[in-house]
Amino acid sequence: MTITPPRPGSITVGLDGPDSSDGSSAALAWAAREASLEARQLRLAHSTRAHVPWTAAESELVELSEAAEEQGERVLDAAVGWVTRHHPTLWVTTMHLHDHPARDLVRMSHDAAMVVLGSRGRSAIVAMLDGSVGAAVASRAECPVVVVRSPDDRGTGVVCAVEGTGDAHQVVEFGLRYASLHRLPLAVLRCHASSDGSSPDLVAVRADVPTDDDRGIAEIRRLVGEVVGDLAQKFPDVDLTLELEHGRVRSVLPRRTRTADLVVVGRTRHHGVLSLLHPAVAGPLVEHASGTIAVVPVPG
Repeated sequence: MTITPPRPGSITVGLDGPDSSDGSSAALAWAAREASLEARQLRLAHSTRAHVPWTAAESELVELSEAAEEQGERVLDAAVGWVTRHHPTLWVTTMHLHDHPARDLVRMSHDAAMVVLGSRGRSAIVAMLDGSVGAAVASRAECPVVVVRSPDDRGTGVVCAVEGTGDAHQVVEFGLRYASLHRLPLAVLRCHASSDGSSPDLVAVRADVPTDDDRGIAEIRRLVGEVVGDLAQKFPDVDLTLELEHGRVRSVLPRRTRTADLVVVGRTRHHGVLSLLHPAVAGPLVEHASGTIAVVPVPG
């Protein structure tokens, strides 16, 4: 079987231990599927740092380091075997991480198209914000970072949460490409923190259908027209909807993650701060978000 050389820019997936409950299996399945669809190299990375007690003798240090290296080999071999069985035409490489895994993954993000990580605990957002590797990588990576909750399709499409023109282009482009590859609809979502009660909680209109009664949708229609109109033409196969939802981000987004295939948000590249996940909204998102999240670096 001939394997075609991949496009530049790998999809890099960070693998944890052999226990599939930690999210690594879901991340591997998600990343392999994306690499196959995008004809990219799949790069498997695993940290082999040993957890050594500070009282360990030199001989014990060597023994623990060797054991960690052997376990890393087993994890990577098992992952390569899974990919070979399910995606036999993928170009796969492996890498041992011997520094701190977050620092290694951030360095690898400079030449990656995407970094994919599994989630731990209650939700995908928990893995990003509880001080874990995911948090450090998502806040500093030079490419989009996807934190996978489950590789299974949820059936309602892609949601791109945008704040304004500064983050809309990169966020929506990432979402449109994913939606096009997976033949999913996409909603560009903005939240309004308050309502006078005269408008519905959620207003949704098709991007290509004008309406006289825009019911507050004019602002997001203008944003899409100015910033992502060319992207809609680039991905004409995607059913694009504009949505304006009354409510705070911390209430709206967790609810949308329960049913969306993917929720895409922006992160200010310069400051390393998630533009939609500032402290005022982080707590409820940590508690309630449950779907797969893509964090896209944007200018700022």
